[in-house]
Amino acid sequence: MLKDLKQSHFIDFFSFAIIVSMVFSPYTLTLSMIGLAAAGVFSFTPSLRPGIRWQALKALLTPWRQPAFFVMVLFFLITLIGAWDIQDAWYFKARLRVKLPYLLLPLLFIVLPPFSPRRRNTYLLFLLCLITATSIGVLINYGLNAEEINELIRKGKPMPTPRNHIRYSLLVVMGIIAGGYLTVERFKWRFKAEHYWIKGMTVFLFIFLHILSVKTGLVVMYTTMLFIVFRYLLFSRFYKLAIAAIVVMIALPIIAYQTVPSFRSKMMYTRHDLNMFSQGEGEIYGDSGRIISLQVGWDIFREHPWLGVGAGNFKKAVEAKFGSDEIDYWETLMPHNQLLFTAAATGIVGLLLFLYAFFYPLFYKRRYKSFLIATFHVMMFTLFMIDHPCETALGVAYHSFFMLLFISAEEQKE
Repeated sequence: MLKDLKQSHFIDFFSFAIIVSMVFSPYTLTLSMIGLAAAGVFSFTPSLRPGIRWQALKALLTPWRQPAFFVMVLFFLITLIGAWDIQDAWYFKARLRVKLPYLLLPLLFIVLPPFSPRRRNTYLLFLLCLITATSIGVLINYGLNAEEINELIRKGKPMPTPRNHIRYSLLVVMGIIAGGYLTVERFKWRFKAEHYWIKGMTVFLFIFLHILSVKTGLVVMYTTMLFIVFRYLLFSRFYKLAIAAIVVMIALPIIAYQTVPSFRSKMMYTRHDLNMFSQGEGEIYGDSGRIISLQVGWDIFREHPWLGVGAGNFKKAVEAKFGSDEIDYWETLMPHNQLLFTAAATGIVGLLLFLYAFFYPLFYKRRYKSFLIATFHVMMFTLFMIDHPCETALGVAYHSFFMLLFISAEEQKE
């Protein structure tokens, strides 16, 4: 019993470390994953003398017995399409390094004992508390430098956050979803009063997301909320409540525009950006660049439809397009759409494998009935439409860790 207790402590420690690394440091993500792998492979005596869990390692000999985990390895293998003709070895190695969690984490979760729903909920509560604490710090900095930060936002710059503002906004969204779920489940870690704290932190993060005013996070949040409302309507048939929720969702951005200076500045900049693009003068604006990046990705896909240009050659292909006389933009941008990115880099073959790997856990054993798994799929698919999260270290860790965690908790329930 003590042996299992010690192992669970190590698993918790490194799982918490992964969540903290998502917020503060991408450089410790790999170390945290390696530590979690060690916690799954090694067992510990009361004197902390390590031993190998051979029974767990045997599961790696037949990983297909847990297909919901194993299928996610495809996200890594897709990168190898076109590897026989690499023109940029450095970029190809960078792609493999970024995608490595898609190889390691699924195999790791096959080795680890199933995560109980309570342990999953504890991790979600930890994320909620951590994001709330860092958000308070962001707000304090904003309050002390409001004029300067609002001026940055009017110029298209983000509000300062612990790390990349887009990735951070997605963690805020995950915190909101986690808080809402824990509220409905009436989860309690230690004390009954936690229920009220969880409610308060969830509402606080929802308000904070509008102050942060990162468009990607807001789009993902409102799309996910709309899905939750329709899902609730499907199961409850409470039409009046669902209609009221939709009215509130429409009203909230309007209220935020009138009352939150950072939100209003961001919306005004976006409108100006799109107006300049429509007039053919968007050479220095962020949203114009995003639209141009989609055009570039589509052109590359049309030229190489079946296998793409290869993940290792994709950057050079994009740079060549941006360097041509047809495009007048100040920097090179990769396509801000994950599906288009995948299709241009690895063709129709890679895109089909990507979609299969993404949707398989949702339909395996009808997991779409699970609120967290279904909601997380909606969040990620919405994000795929406006960004390429599976090409960044945090995006890969965010997707793989939470998806595998939710699947593991469902496996344990069964």
